[in-house]
Amino acid sequence: MGRRENAFITFYDEQTSTLKVCAVAKASIQSSIDRALVLTVAPEQPDENVTDEHARQLGGLAIHILAAGVPESQARIRITTLEPVDWPPIPKPGR
Repeated sequence: MGRRENAFITFYDEQTSTLKVCAVAKASIQSSIDRALVLTVAPEQPDENVTDEHARQLGGLAIHILAAGVPESQARIRITTLEPVDWPPIPKPGR
């Protein structure tokens, strides 16, 4: 029997205004992964170590992706990024 591959999911809980994290079997969400934007954070080479910098990039990316959909949370973000983050207004559907 093979190893179970896990996927890491982060989401914003509007009821508690907090970030939530869970791990699920990758197979159970594979169809969603197939339709998603997938970005490589680390490692880029098979023999490259995963470092603190990779963890920082992954965490920052996750927080900014979630905040893009929750404008009221953007003022609470206090992390350092390589480039300043500009939060343009999100267009309303149908406009």
